[in-house]
Amino acid sequence: MIKARNNLSPFKDTGNTKAADPLFHESAAYEEGYNMVAGIDEAGRGPLAGPVVAAAVILPKGLIIPGVKDSKKIPEKTRESIFSEIIKNACSVGIGVVSCAYIDQHNILAASLESMRIAVNHLDIPPDCLFIDGTFNIQSSIPQKCIIKGDQLSNTISAASVIAK
Repeated sequence: MIKARNNLSPFKDTGNTKAADPLFHESAAYEEGYNMVAGIDEAGRGPLAGPVVAAAVILPKGLIIPGVKDSKKIPEKTRESIFSEIIKNACSVGIGVVSCAYIDQHNILAASLESMRIAVNHLDIPPDCLFIDGTFNIQSSIPQKCIIKGDQLSNTISAASVIAK
């Protein structure tokens, strides 16, 4: 079952969710006692054909990789360099891929959420909190926070955006 984000935030939101601080959401999670925050994003929803690829990324506390932001806004050469920095510095990276056949059998939203769930399951380190770009939770018992435009507002989601692309 797909659940909307409304009352599922695992920690307090102090109000300024559009803060310029790329660690705003991560800092709030750490203050609530979460230690392994995984950012999750997907790529592949735009094209008419092709699989949906999602990434889940856990970064060390306080790490900001210069240039990390929404992958759609980063030139390809720069994105490749940032990709390498994320891989080199991340605590863990998981990838989830869902086929075109799955998309045809279900729908694009279900495929996106499934690819995100798979990405989380492929993390080497189990997360204790998930930040998801968008408005829907994935099927998981791990506390989740959906962040609209999360690829622009959360450092870990931005990193996942670059990896998924």
